[in-house]
Amino acid sequence: MIIGIGDNCIDHYLPPIDKSFAGGNVVNVVANLQKHGQPAVYIGTVGTDDRGTALISDLQKLGMNTKFIARKEGTTGITEIELVGDGEYVIRSEEYGVSSHVSLDGGTLEYLREHATLIHLSLTGGAIELLDQLATLSKPLSCDISTFYAKHDRAYWERILPHLAYVFVSGGSAASDDEVRRLAADIATFGAKHVIVTRGARGVTAFWDEKEVSQASLLSASEVVDPLGAGDAFISGFLDSLKRSGRTIEDHLLSGSIWAAEACSRFGAW
Repeated sequence: MIIGIGDNCIDHYLPPIDKSFAGGNVVNVVANLQKHGQPAVYIGTVGTDDRGTALISDLQKLGMNTKFIARKEGTTGITEIELVGDGEYVIRSEEYGVSSHVSLDGGTLEYLREHATLIHLSLTGGAIELLDQLATLSKPLSCDISTFYAKHDRAYWERILPHLAYVFVSGGSAASDDEVRRLAADIATFGAKHVIVTRGARGVTAFWDEKEVSQASLLSASEVVDPLGAGDAFISGFLDSLKRSGRTIEDHLLSGSIWAAEACSRFGAW
């Protein structure tokens, strides 16, 4: 079972859409897996407000076990989003709320030891502070580092990247092939052997055991209803393929791209 630890929020789309959905990278990854019939679990913290109640309820509607979602006095994070056309969006505001207050007690660690085949993390949501504990489980770890690589120094990444089996990076559609290669090569200096760079409309490029493989996007910008959850859905589809025997990196990239295209066809990440 793939288990996610880390961030959560409510994604609120500003008018004229004016709709809200449960979100956050880790929530989106496990929710997409659960929606596709692959049992997954989310471990994290929500507030005692209505947003926290709604987030738990939405996961329960998928049939997910939510017993490892803690509630802490305070507010659940909220992200305000504006869709700006051409398959793009802008985050207008972001509040993390209590989601960074995540911890692992003995019972949760034992559950991870018995049931997790892979643990997915995000930089936000407090999970990175748990790496020493997670290392004792000897489980493969994946993490979405989003666009944060250039925002931290090497000392920061030396604490994190050596622990990760799979590193997902948001490279963006503006980055050239050479820029993506340099980014992945720099990340690889920390020992990462599997770096996957999502590139928006330009698809995705993986650097896999010293092999470079690309997959084109399956959608044109005009076909995109909502791009917000595409990267998270890609990770879900990729990880789903990864756990199946006999699959290649090309299969993983195609699976992720299919799931991402599906997510782009509607509002909300799942």
